[in-house]
Amino acid sequence: MEASPPPDEFIKNRTIFQMREEIQKNGAWLWELNWVLRYTESVSEPFVISESPFLAEISPGVAQENALKHPETVLYFPLCWEVCLFGSPVRFDLGTGKLDSHDMTVARRKYRVFAKQFLISPAKLDDITDFPENQNQQNVPAGFGGEALLNQ
Repeated sequence: MEASPPPDEFIKNRTIFQMREEIQKNGAWLWELNWVLRYTESVSEPFVISESPFLAEISPGVAQENALKHPETVLYFPLCWEVCLFGSPVRFDLGTGKLDSHDMTVARRKYRVFAKQFLISPAKLDDITDFPENQNQQNVPAGFGGEALLNQ
């Protein structure tokens, strides 16, 4: 059976539902972080989303319960294929800005590493489609799906 993209309505409703659900759970900590928008202008280099809308990247050795206070923690939250929120306990040097091609590839691969059920993209992408299975396990200690942070 060949995979087919879910309908636009499913993607939109799922993303909005999950965002509202996570904020209602315990979203007060979101105000303590600094947030910036990063964008892309090309559908051929989009942000992607998986079953976990939040992705938290932390330094090795930092416990999850301390991650939100650690200065190197970065949260990713794609809003659509064009825009992603980046959060951190420290202030970003640049406000809203465009990500270059290399940074977009890195962002997509981070989501690919943690995707267990699905990964949604508006276009077929070789950098996530032709992804070696053993690479799924690389860098896992340095980050995790954001549910662990949201449930603290």
